Formats: sequence, C-alpha cells, structure tokens
Amino acid sequence: MAEKTRRLLQESEEHVFYLAQGRPTPYRCVVMESLPRGMSLSVYEEYKRKHHSFDILDSVLDEFLKTNSWGYVDLSQICSSRLTRKTFLRYVHASIPYLATVFEVNGTDQKVWVNVKLCNNSFVYVYKPGETIERNNSDGWIQFDECLLHMPILKANLRNAGFQTIDAYYSYDDQRFDIKAWTCEDDAPNLVLTFEPGYPYRDDDSARTEI
Repeated sequence: MAEKTRRLLQESEEHVFYLAQGRPTPYRCVVMESLPRGMSLSVYEEYKRKHHSFDILDSVLDEFLKTNSWGYVDLSQICSSRLTRKTFLRYVHASIPYLATVFEVNGTDQKVWVNVKLCNNSFVYVYKPGETIERNNSDGWIQFDECLLHMPILKANLRNAGFQTIDAYYSYDDQRFDIKAWTCEDDAPNLVLTFEPGYPYRDDDSARTEI
C-alpha cells in the first residue's frame, strides 16, 4: 500500500479532494509528500468514484422535470416555450427546493440558444495533469465525449427533443458542467444545459407575517 501511495503522490499537480472534519471539502493542492491528514488512499479512490458518477446529474434533471413549478415534463417543452425573459422555476431535488434559471440568448451562429441552469448536487470531477483545455478565454476545462453513456434520462430527453449532436465541458474552477446540444431544424433553438453549485431556495411566502 505504501508503494502504491508513493506512486500516486509522485504524479505532478494532482488535484485531490479530501475529507475534513468528517465532511467532504473541496481542496485544490499540489501533492508532494503525503495524503491530507485523515484520508487514506482507499478513501480518496472511493470519494473520486462517487463524485465522478454522472448519474448524480441525471437524477437532478429527472427530479427537475418531475417537480418544476411550471409543469414542464421534458426539455422539448422548455425549448418550444420560447421564454424570452429570464424565468425562475422552483423544483425539488433530494427533498430540497431549488430555483432553476431558464433564458434565451442569441448565439454567434445566428441561432437562438435556450440555457437551463440547475444545481449540481456537489458533483465534482478530479482530473489528471494535462487533461484540461482552454475554453471561453479561460483554462481549467475538461471536455467529455461519452457522458451520455452514464446519463440515460438526459439522452432520452435530447433525442425526443430532436437534438442530434452534443458537446460537454466541465470547469474545475467553477465546478460547472455544460452540455451543449444542436438541432438541425432552422427554426428550433439549440440548448445549453448547465449544472453548477446551487443553494436551497426559501420561498418568500414562508416569511410572511400578519399586518
């Protein structure tokens, strides 16, 4: 085990996530001598395996489509609604209320893009040196080719909505996962589905008091 640990530590600029005070805490570091205190190699591997699970994001999308306050049941309904103003949709994930943001933008390709932003349920990706690329004038991005293999709910929704190609990126610095989907129909919008850190939403109604 010690030799395996030393081999891991010799990798340059490995980014690890460790457990601090019994809670998963993101920490970006350059590992040279030892694993962070309180974390064994097996714990690190298990933590990495758990948080590389794309089904976490698939479950967020699934519950959003089942619980959102506007009653949308699939992505095709959202794209066809043509929400020209930024719209907030309340939904529940893991019994916690959140707000999704939906809005349209005009892309450089002269196509309308519908952007749907959801929480990421603490999804993180631990990458290896040399795996990142530059995107949107910033580095620290990873491009994924086969994420849909692990996200059957998203894949079914994209197909039903008529999307034919996708591109997926993850930003380490922002812990944000972007999935861009293209359609060949001239009058139909393209889609950007974003999973990013989110906070529970507290309804204003819950704070009302009598006058």
